[in-house]
Amino acid sequence: MERIIRFIIIIGLLFFVSCYKETEIEIPYSGTKIVVKSTLFTDQPVKVTLSKSRPLNAESYYNYLLDATIKFYENNSYIEDLICDRIHYISPSNYLCKAGAEYSIYIYHENLEAAEAGVNIPEPTSIKVVDTFSMNKIFTYRYAEETFFFIGINTRIRYEN
Repeated sequence: MERIIRFIIIIGLLFFVSCYKETEIEIPYSGTKIVVKSTLFTDQPVKVTLSKSRPLNAESYYNYLLDATIKFYENNSYIEDLICDRIHYISPSNYLCKAGAEYSIYIYHENLEAAEAGVNIPEPTSIKVVDTFSMNKIFTYRYAEETFFFIGINTRIRYEN
């Protein structure tokens, strides 16, 4: 018991003695860039959100870009220009992406440097085996003549492709 008290005192002193030093780092701002946010799905029309980068000390969180031109391509073949609908750029034809295809967008704005982004949508894979195993353990804790029981559950999930 005495060893535990000493250990707690030493740990407590380490928490009080620890110190920190605040360091200011000057991070140069390299200018405003186009920021692209999009997730393509095979069952939803294309939707892209554009914003402009901002310095760390800027007050506004989002700085949406609503007057850009976005060209949308599938496997290097032009599909269409996306149109701005409030804060998102959407497919005017409600185009749905296909699995196994490569998609890219090219973004142009008169005051900013052009940007591009691309992604491959993989073919779906099937899960052949799902194996779950759980084991319950009972832990005993005794304190002041009372006994407490805790049940810990350990679950492992294994799947094979």
